[in-house]
Amino acid sequence: MIQLIKIALVFIVILISLRYKINLGVTLAIAALLLLLFSAVAPIESLKIVISTFGDYSNLNLMANIVCITILGNVLSYTGQLNLLVKSTQTLFKNPRLVSLALPALVGILPMPGGAIFSAPLVEASRTSPHTQGEILAFINYWFRHIWEYFLPLYPAILLVSSLSGLSLPWIVIHHLPFFVLAIIGGWLVVRKMEVENSPDPPGKVNFYEIIQPFIPLIPPVLVVFLGIPIWVGGMIGLILAIFLGKLSFSQIISAMFQNFPWSIMIDVAGILIFKTAITQGGVLQPVVDFMISQNMPVILLGLVLAFFIALVSGLTSAFVGVSFPLILPLLSLASLEKAIPLLYIGGYLGIIFSPTHLCLILSCRYFKTDIEKVYRLLLWPSILVFSWGVIWYFI
Repeated sequence: MIQLIKIALVFIVILISLRYKINLGVTLAIAALLLLLFSAVAPIESLKIVISTFGDYSNLNLMANIVCITILGNVLSYTGQLNLLVKSTQTLFKNPRLVSLALPALVGILPMPGGAIFSAPLVEASRTSPHTQGEILAFINYWFRHIWEYFLPLYPAILLVSSLSGLSLPWIVIHHLPFFVLAIIGGWLVVRKMEVENSPDPPGKVNFYEIIQPFIPLIPPVLVVFLGIPIWVGGMIGLILAIFLGKLSFSQIISAMFQNFPWSIMIDVAGILIFKTAITQGGVLQPVVDFMISQNMPVILLGLVLAFFIALVSGLTSAFVGVSFPLILPLLSLASLEKAIPLLYIGGYLGIIFSPTHLCLILSCRYFKTDIEKVYRLLLWPSILVFSWGVIWYFI
């Protein structure tokens, strides 16, 4: 119980810091140290855990991915290729609002840590009005990028759910598909209110190359995901293609790459990674898990609370599935298991959606210069709509 209170206090500090626009990266780094100290980790050991964040290959790889994708986005914007890409998409979707939501959804088909920074420039370029609020654009970029993670087997969490539960992958996909449908409906209810001033002119006759050419620099970062190659490698190849297609001089290349480089985003990313390292290596969550299990709560309620809490604190889908499911699933019969899995998954996933440590949420808010609480308000009702399927399936 004491550990739960300590974590809650740290979480409150994080939310207050966000409210008063204190740098998130610095806030999370301090919060990580507080969590470690509250967990009786020695100060020297706490410092070692924090430093180990930047010796971890996956963390360094993620930061390299974000740097390369950000620079690629800068170059595409500088050369006008982003606008061409949006115009190409308009040949497929006549409604300008559909163009805005289709772009992050297409990017989100493939799992890409920090991928919100990949789709954000596309959403920016496709905005339907110069007066569209930043929170609307951040919502579009964040919400529609994640609509696939409810059911698509390309995402590791879905594979993990199937493996841990013993339920077949087709069963998981079919029973989670309504989450995807409701996510689109819920997101559209927000987007349909978006003001439209920049309605595109009907496209004239265009050939295939004119449609596909703006997408060429984006192909390598996507392709390397299938090949198991670091995304930054694909980002570098895409950057070379963008420079070639944009016919930039050396001085233009330097200007395009670094004139709008978001240093503040990199500080945020570093803070998030430090916080997550503290969570995973410091044994912070285990006392809380043990406490919840000891409370003799109904199994389904215990599973929901546990999954949501772990997701909210960690911001990691694999964390809430990997920690809560092995503890809860053995307590369920096969019949109740089939009823519980969709509800437990969506309960945890809503924790991911609202987690202030979720990298994509922070990147979206930072890119569009909006406050996280404004995005939270937009997320609330679509999230309730998506959650409703888990409740309906459990009780029918």
